[in-house]
Order: sequence, then C-alpha cells, then structure tokens
Amino acid sequence: MEESSNIFLHLLIGPLLLVLSLIFFYFPPKKINLIYGHRTTLSMKNQDTWNEANKRSPYMMLLVSAITCIFQLIGIVFNIAFDKTILYATIFFSRWINYWRNIDRTTIENHF
Repeated sequence: MEESSNIFLHLLIGPLLLVLSLIFFYFPPKKINLIYGHRTTLSMKNQDTWNEANKRSPYMMLLVSAITCIFQLIGIVFNIAFDKTILYATIFFSRWINYWRNIDRTTIENHF
C-alpha cells in the first residue's frame, strides 16, 4: 500500500507541474492581473514587460517540470528511497526557480 501511494505522489508532483506549464503555454494571460501569470514586480511594471515575461516563462516551466519528472522516474526505476528522490527533485526545482528568476529579471531589464 505504501509503495503505491509513493508512486502516486511521484506521478502527482512532476506531471502536475507539466500540466500547469502546458496551461500557461496554450492559454497565456492577456492582461496584467494578480491571479494568473508570471507575476513579479518587474513583469507587472507595464503591459510590454508582462507580455515578454509570460511569453518566456512557459518554456522554462516546461523544462523544469520535464526534468523534475525525469528525476522522479529515475527514483522509481532504480528504486531509490522515496524521500531522497523527492528531496533531490525539490532541491533541483528550487535551485532552478532561483536561476530562472535571475535570468528573467536580467532579460526583461535588458529588453526594456
């Protein structure tokens, strides 16, 4: 029972991120809002920065979610302890988010 719930959690985290990134990719937000989109102080500065940030962020989200899924599949295939696999995937995800925010900030600042 515990093994099946672990696999369910593995399949929930990475693929959920993948689905969310596909939603952002196919249905990007049109106007600046506080609910949906890549919301940072810089991206919400004006409509041009909003459009640019929300044009780029789905690609990064797709990449990060795909790599997170790969980490999780490696954990399942090689029977790595569930908590270690989730820890590694979470560390990767959080590091990548920080890297992504810096790239996003630099790109938007240079572009506008």
